[in-house]
Amino acid sequence: LICFVGDHGQSQPARQSVAADLSRTWQGRGIRVANLERYYTGNGAEDWLKAQGFTAAEIGLHAGLIDTAELMAVTTGAVRQDLLSPLRWPAGPSGATGDPTRATAALGAQLLELKIAAAVAETRAILATMDTTPHGHG
Repeated sequence: LICFVGDHGQSQPARQSVAADLSRTWQGRGIRVANLERYYTGNGAEDWLKAQGFTAAEIGLHAGLIDTAELMAVTTGAVRQDLLSPLRWPAGPSGATGDPTRATAALGAQLLELKIAAAVAETRAILATMDTTPHGHG
């Protein structure tokens, strides 16, 4: 099993298409390629944030709370906090939607845990459906 993991919405359909094409091409060799969609969507991040008291408007869609918090969690000092603003695209020059000013590394770490757990669960579900008999050996 080869897994694609991507964190950009517009590239999800392309990754899904490539995974399907490669799976068909390599089917005779017992290789399957999967785009782990739940890493990006269906990971529970928005519901978790709402349970923490954040609104949909605060969470946003692009370069907002989620993206900023995750970057803070993986790369200390990468976010220039003095430039963060809660502007909503296309209202301002930042391109952000939502409110990245409330992002923290701790939030980002939890959000990444949710993504990783979703990807692992999806991978396990795919593996459970695969024929694991070695080809040519029974």
